[in-house]
Amino acid sequence: MNQAEYRFGPYRLLPAARELWRGDRLDTPARLVFDCLAYLVQRRDRAVGRDELVAAIWGRVDIAEARVSELVVRARRAVGDDGQAQRIIRTVPGFGYRWIAEVATAADAGVEPAAAGGRDAPLDDRPIPLAAQPRRSLRPRAARVVIAAALAAIIALPLWHWQRSRSEAPTPAAAADAPHAIVLPLRIEGPSGSQWLRLGAMELIAERLSDAGLRVPPSESVLGLTRLDGRDEQAVRIALERTFGQPLLIGGSAIRAGSQWQVGLETTTADGVQHRVEATHRDAIEAARQAGDLLLAALGRLPPPAADERGDDEERLRQIQAALLANQLDVAQALFDQLAPDQAQRPAIAYQQARLHLLTGRHSAAQAALSALIAAPDVRALPLLLGKAHTLRATVQFRQAGFAAAEADFDAALVALGDLDAPAERGMALSGRGAARLAARRFDEAALDLGRARMEFERAGDAFGLAQTDANFGLLESQQGRIEQALPYLAGAADRFESLGAVERLLSVLDPLFDLHGLLLQWPDALATSDRQWALRERVRDPGQRLSLAVNRSTALAALGRLREADQVLADAAPLLARTPPTAARYYHAQRARLDLTLGRPAAAAAAADRALEVWPSEPDDWLRGQVVLARQRAAAGSTRSARLDAELDAAAARDPDQVAPALLIALAERAAADDAPGETERRYAQALASASRRGVPVDLAAAVVAQAGWLLAVGRSADAAALAGRVAPWADRDFECALLQVAVLQALGPQRTWSAALRRTQALAGERAIPAALTRAPAA
Repeated sequence: MNQAEYRFGPYRLLPAARELWRGDRLDTPARLVFDCLAYLVQRRDRAVGRDELVAAIWGRVDIAEARVSELVVRARRAVGDDGQAQRIIRTVPGFGYRWIAEVATAADAGVEPAAAGGRDAPLDDRPIPLAAQPRRSLRPRAARVVIAAALAAIIALPLWHWQRSRSEAPTPAAAADAPHAIVLPLRIEGPSGSQWLRLGAMELIAERLSDAGLRVPPSESVLGLTRLDGRDEQAVRIALERTFGQPLLIGGSAIRAGSQWQVGLETTTADGVQHRVEATHRDAIEAARQAGDLLLAALGRLPPPAADERGDDEERLRQIQAALLANQLDVAQALFDQLAPDQAQRPAIAYQQARLHLLTGRHSAAQAALSALIAAPDVRALPLLLGKAHTLRATVQFRQAGFAAAEADFDAALVALGDLDAPAERGMALSGRGAARLAARRFDEAALDLGRARMEFERAGDAFGLAQTDANFGLLESQQGRIEQALPYLAGAADRFESLGAVERLLSVLDPLFDLHGLLLQWPDALATSDRQWALRERVRDPGQRLSLAVNRSTALAALGRLREADQVLADAAPLLARTPPTAARYYHAQRARLDLTLGRPAAAAAAADRALEVWPSEPDDWLRGQVVLARQRAAAGSTRSARLDAELDAAAARDPDQVAPALLIALAERAAADDAPGETERRYAQALASASRRGVPVDLAAAVVAQAGWLLAVGRSADAAALAGRVAPWADRDFECALLQVAVLQALGPQRTWSAALRRTQALAGERAIPAALTRAPAA
């Protein structure tokens, strides 16, 4: 085994072990980041073209430029580099990248390292990060709003799952280390109207193999990897192998010949033995079942018992399943409308109809249908279907914020599943119950459920379940204030969803990922995340979600000093306001207020802040609402204050400062300063700093320090300001306001050489933001 080791600065990178060490601390980054580092360091003798890097890391070339840029940003950060310094990874304009840091190597047998991501160095699937709130440039949210929104995305997962109508008979368990058996969509040659067999027969055959004890991942995971535009057969194979190891790939066809259907299947086992089987029957479903059973026999497996649904009922069920798999909801509804009353009452069909109700937003109808299904006497004898029905009903409860009722249904699902070999179904119930417990802030119980869920999804080979569980773990970390630990979980979940082609899921994870970067003052990373969102905006139909993408983009651009672009993004998105609910539009107005204030438009800023606050419930600990109030306070500086603003601040002043957002405390301090009340000013600034320190979030601490230190400088307390400014000095290389504070302190205290270096750094970060002229004059000797 190759033991090559690459040493540079304080780092050691071991490709074979997939480890990155900084000194004596293991600090291995996310999978794609590690692959990028390994590929570049192993080819440090030359520049690596962008397309070459993409092909090596992703196994295809249809990756957006923004996605590549974000990966390089993350790779640089993993080894203490950045886009300005480029001490380790240099950009080669118009071509790609090159590793330039000096490297010392060590290897046990002089074996040339395998290419990162190649067949000889399979990529691991370690979990990676999720979400939080933001600051002057994020679209921040109160913590409970973040939880509710994120959990809504989490618990939507059963809509992708629960497709398979497996046999209720006991089935042999698949070995945890057995290869996955992956059934690909069938090639169809038949009359018009038979194309549903492409997915319908695929799902039936996958069921038969799974019921016989093979390790078959959900069809949704397979489809996500096979349906992406531009992927040829080899690219699909690479994607499947990266996700499932070395799977048993099963392809096939269904051909109508006269009055008969011929279904053929073929596969090649790991030892190179090819198996081809064929079954013929006048009924396509029966031919597919027989072909699946013949393949099982060829692989040395006994076929499972036949399903209960037969004849026309089963064909209609398969057609409905195929329509739902393809997300053709209108087609699925038309198929349900054609059912006879007795057919619609069949348990398997009734379950699929409840799924359709939920997918189309008819929550009351879904809950009623599922309650009737759960109460049906014949369903009590079908534990797998009963478990799935409880889980789906829990999903409905979640959509209506009924977390306690949802937890009870997840409990019932786990009881119904008992000892059945149903890892995907058990994983969903555990993941959902963990989300319910997270909503109740029972973090230890939530972590236990999510850990068990991940193990079940690993057994099932469920790529979607694994990705969403990683996102859940990120949410768990972020809600406990461990933002940096949450970050890798969200980034990894985003990478998984992108590889699966799950655009909606990818967007749902990128949004909190953007917020996290902002909370950590990682503005280039935030913009790279926004680039990924922006590239997908044409595929977003919801006007509120499109408005949110524009707010994120404007936020990141403004934080990097690209004010005109930030302003234009908001201007272009303004027409969406007419089609967006006011509760969602408030985030647009919040960013509009902050940006107008930066652009020197106080009247416009005040108006935008007022529009946001009109529909914003008054909650003193709401992070973002505090930012809007602070923007409104600053917009009113030098003019008559509004009675509404004073009432807002009076209400905050009467509360325990531990229960008030730092931004509101800063606003109270600035009001006291305007009223020439230095004692009250200092007291409120101290409270803001204490609150931000307790929260431990860089964006809060920076806001509190910059505001208080600026006041201390204004009243001639330069030494006190300098002591305070030191708390945010580590962020001065990436945040303009922190950098500007260092210039102000050094301009007051000197020495000139240090002030000059700080000024140059601030100018590099300023973009279109003005540096006060007084700060550009050298300090007195």
